[in-house]
Amino acid sequence: MNQGLSKNLHLKCYIEKVFGKEEYLKIKESPTLTTWEKTLKLLMQSYEKAIKQSIEVAPVSFYNEVTKAIDHHIKFIQNHDNKEELFSSMVALQSELIFLLLGNITTKKNKNPRASWNLSAFRSTQIIQTQEQEYLQIKNAVERRFSNEEIEEIIKLWHTEEGSSKSKNLFLWIFHNKMNNIL
Repeated sequence: MNQGLSKNLHLKCYIEKVFGKEEYLKIKESPTLTTWEKTLKLLMQSYEKAIKQSIEVAPVSFYNEVTKAIDHHIKFIQNHDNKEELFSSMVALQSELIFLLLGNITTKKNKNPRASWNLSAFRSTQIIQTQEQEYLQIKNAVERRFSNEEIEEIIKLWHTEEGSSKSKNLFLWIFHNKMNNIL
């Protein structure tokens, strides 16, 4: 495998998943620090957009904390010395965002600051999924797992066993009978 492609391969693949082939090609083979800086800045900005567009109910202070964290790390990556610092900042930002999404880490000074990993001191997080969202998640999992040809074969089997043609029920049937309820 080409040395340029093999370095940071997981991150490069994720960049392609999020932004598509054009952005991936910019970093595929031995990208410069400037190229990595631009790409990681784009990724950081996408975190902010995704959080603000996906989280419907939150206090203004939460959104401000997210913006502050992302702005801090964007400024840092613009003044980095090497790739290691650049990637380190990315990992730090991702960690900070995860903890912000879960509630936040308090900064009390004591001998065992992580005696409890319940982070709901400042706010609580709830994950709510409507039936339609659950169906879309299952449909997506089925479409990722099986090719179109395999789905056509499964549909034939489903028709003989169930005798129905409702697509919503089809994907649930595949999920329960062919995927063992595992996403």
